[in-house]
Amino acid sequence: KEYLKQGRFWIPLKRRNELRFFLDSLYFPHSFREFLRKSLASRMPEAAGGPQRILKKGKARTLENILGPQMLDAAGEALNTRALFQRPLGSLIVGEDQGALNPEAKTLFLFDGGERPFAVVKACPRDETGCRRLRQEFESVQRLSSHLPSSAKSLLPPRSMLLDGKDFLFLAEPFEAGRSMYFQLRSTWTRRKLAGSHFAAVQDWLVRFQKATWVEDAEVQQDDVGRRIGDALFHLRQIKMSPPEKAMIEHLGRLAWEMRSEKIPLTACHGDFWGRNILVHDGKAKVVGWQDFRTRGLPFNDLFLFAVSYGLSFPWKRGQWAHPRPAFRTTLLERSWLSEHVERFLLGYCQKMNLPPRLLDLFLPLFLAEQMIEQRQGGGEFHVWRDLFRDYAEQGGCVFLA
Repeated sequence: KEYLKQGRFWIPLKRRNELRFFLDSLYFPHSFREFLRKSLASRMPEAAGGPQRILKKGKARTLENILGPQMLDAAGEALNTRALFQRPLGSLIVGEDQGALNPEAKTLFLFDGGERPFAVVKACPRDETGCRRLRQEFESVQRLSSHLPSSAKSLLPPRSMLLDGKDFLFLAEPFEAGRSMYFQLRSTWTRRKLAGSHFAAVQDWLVRFQKATWVEDAEVQQDDVGRRIGDALFHLRQIKMSPPEKAMIEHLGRLAWEMRSEKIPLTACHGDFWGRNILVHDGKAKVVGWQDFRTRGLPFNDLFLFAVSYGLSFPWKRGQWAHPRPAFRTTLLERSWLSEHVERFLLGYCQKMNLPPRLLDLFLPLFLAEQMIEQRQGGGEFHVWRDLFRDYAEQGGCVFLA
């Protein structure tokens, strides 16, 4: 069977359901032209070419060429789909995992002839880092599943399986219905109308998850929280800063002291809580991608990461991203339709978690600072978070917290 590459996916040719699923759930337009092509193709009947009209011409390859004979053999040996899922394997879509450190890592969507996959499998060669992340994702969900009350188990993805193959490790789980928020933003004409339902669904999931994984209450001045604030302020003072940034750093120091007796719940943290890892189905949020999970941390990390990343990944320019700085300003620093959604999201979260909103004034800029410090130490795109922290300081804070 031959496959044709589309972006980071290999699609089996002459398979109608697989192609339709790719178009409806995996294909992200990156320009207004691609968005129009997808919209037209999705409305055309199969007889007129339908979804096939979005396929870019390229040389077809066989599954053995894509996966390599070793992974193909290992997958066939480890993934006995009739035994594991009570389904025969008919075909699959292969995704090249952009987030993986090993370029040979793959994500497999398994089909049995139906309209949707029946399972999703992450496959990784046996290198130390890649396998550790797969095992961490598997163990995180297993550990959470055993500790959460039965009323909260629906917050987690379906029970997964860790399978050993020859020279490869596989993480397999039943397919989770729904489309990612990121996909919805990039694949609909009415994306602005989705924002309200997105923020409401995420707020509901996050509050339920954090209440279910509550560890203890800690005061701002206590060791874990106080040390984290102190470390962030110390690293900020080692970076050459503008006068507004220096003023912001001193302001954060004073706030931390004034709020030293405030109680903050320490909870579990997802760690990569943004639109691509959040699925929407029947108005409810479902969360995947647990490889960065932590059992104990500040509750604000996931909260702020979702709010900021939503604005940065929103397709402002006819299906394309805006520069991070104007996108960030529209999200937090200026009055706009999006900042109004973010305001309701953050303040509503504080109300439901019984937290004073003034904590946001301290921990939101500290979140930006920590992202900047982490990127700087890791050699990543330090300048992006650096610019966002500078803009936040020069604005004097978030528009609805000022």
